[in-house]
Amino acid sequence: MSAAEALMAAGAAGIQLGIEGGDLVLTASVAPPSDVIDLLSRHKSEIVRLLRPDNADPGVTGRPRRFIWHGDRHPEPEAEHLIPRTGVGLLTGPSGCGKNFIALDLGRAIASRKPFFGTVLAAEGAAVFLLSHGKAHGFGTRTAALGEPDPLPLGGVRLDDVLGPRAICGALPADALDRIAETLANQRVRMQLFYDAPLRLAAIDSLELSGLLPRDESGAREFIARLGAVAEELGVFVLVVCQKPESGMDRRIWAAMATEADLVLEVQHRVRAVRRRLVLTAGAFAAPRLLGTFHLQTVTVGEDSSGRPITSCVVLAKQERRASSRFQVRMRRLGMWFDAGPPTAAR
Repeated sequence: MSAAEALMAAGAAGIQLGIEGGDLVLTASVAPPSDVIDLLSRHKSEIVRLLRPDNADPGVTGRPRRFIWHGDRHPEPEAEHLIPRTGVGLLTGPSGCGKNFIALDLGRAIASRKPFFGTVLAAEGAAVFLLSHGKAHGFGTRTAALGEPDPLPLGGVRLDDVLGPRAICGALPADALDRIAETLANQRVRMQLFYDAPLRLAAIDSLELSGLLPRDESGAREFIARLGAVAEELGVFVLVVCQKPESGMDRRIWAAMATEADLVLEVQHRVRAVRRRLVLTAGAFAAPRLLGTFHLQTVTVGEDSSGRPITSCVVLAKQERRASSRFQVRMRRLGMWFDAGPPTAAR
């Protein structure tokens, strides 16, 4: 056995180890097993070197080294269950606010363990995007703009190929969600085969252009419920990208979907403003709050056959710092944006 295996055996036996100078100190509530003691004795010098602080000599005190065993995750920073393991969420906002770039940034965070608006997500794996007409074109350019050195488990599928080209005109097949479920099941196998990554996120971008938008409130609730059943069966989280209407029936349909969803992310964008806000307005495992602000930066990813630059955008996010309670109360009284949700007074 190695010194690391001896340390694991000691931990399993309830033995706490430390060093004092060049000595190995054992602490236990009961007498340790003799075989563990023999194992520690054989590897004493190696264990002392492992437990000694970096670049320290015997007799020099310092902070003990922390061990993270192979296969364990680093505890810092703490992962957050912002995205439920299964369920349905909405990513909403006005037209042209950058929702599809936020969805891609979320997929990149899940695929690479990079922070999403300063938050390391507990969800880790692959992401698949079901792209409506117009969104599928340029998906490769958007992923290239991320600038990742290694290929990430991110996939794009044209919804026209899943639902048929007439779906955009409202001729939605009766088995539309069954086709989506079958497509996601195939993508789950593909991601596991090529990337050895479980499928964690499936994004539908966007609801209006795909022909999937429900026609009334009851249809909206049924749509979310059926998507939830698909998500539960496949063990994925389904994110629906859609606009937030201002009024009328479309607004009531949106409200019905938002009420049934497990997570609602809203992009708030004022006209002619450069920076936008990403707000968690409802969440099953996370408190509603302002996640942060962002702007879209143009990135050149190459040139076309005529030598003209091919560009896309990436999300440059700034995490929101938590304000003190006194500051929050004052901002409430002033009627300004201070936390998650819209302002308490007129904009």
